[in-house]
Amino acid sequence: MYTRVFRFAPSPNGYLHLGHAYSALLNHEMAQGAGGRLLLRIEDIDAERCRPEYEAAIYEDLQWLGVSWQQPARRQSEHLDDYAAALARLEGERLVYPSFESRSEIGALVAGQTGVVTLAPQLWGDVVLARKDAPASYHLAVAVDDALQGVSDVVRGQDLFWSTSIHRVLQALLGLPEPTYHHHRLILDADGRKLSKSTQATSLRELRGRGTTAADIRRMVGLGH
Repeated sequence: MYTRVFRFAPSPNGYLHLGHAYSALLNHEMAQGAGGRLLLRIEDIDAERCRPEYEAAIYEDLQWLGVSWQQPARRQSEHLDDYAAALARLEGERLVYPSFESRSEIGALVAGQTGVVTLAPQLWGDVVLARKDAPASYHLAVAVDDALQGVSDVVRGQDLFWSTSIHRVLQALLGLPEPTYHHHRLILDADGRKLSKSTQATSLRELRGRGTTAADIRRMVGLGH
């Protein structure tokens, strides 16, 4: 019998905020509604920014929200060989090359837009797959992880819409299955900006400390019943 598999994949580089809560709750509800499973993946490849206290807070926040997942959680830092194998395969096919631009210079070359996701690399140029300080980029790791974990449904924010095109190319090159993608709305601040750890968005931890309940959080992100 086919079982649909969803996943929530936060990075432990800060505390979760309302945007994360919405995505986690939505994945949880969709998995339950489909009679499927929800996985938790800790995307902790960036050793410089990821910290144990943030990872511990992820588990605490999700449990407080009432989000359950299939144990154990997958920690990317424990599976670096999987990414190295994928990168080696691409290198063997002469599909990668060394680049010496800065991260900001590279970022300026990868443009995005909203629309139908297509296998069209000419729209965004070459993509970083690994750095000297990280054995795999987000794009490579997420494509490999989704395949290895049998993820059938990727439910994530609209800000990652164009990344899906990159992931589709990697899936095709590596012979990986293609999940079904759903990009949900973003939770915005009072100025209409996406909530972000980098802009010090109010964390779930802080809201809980103020007396906010899990039911309040559901209402705040538009999932109240």
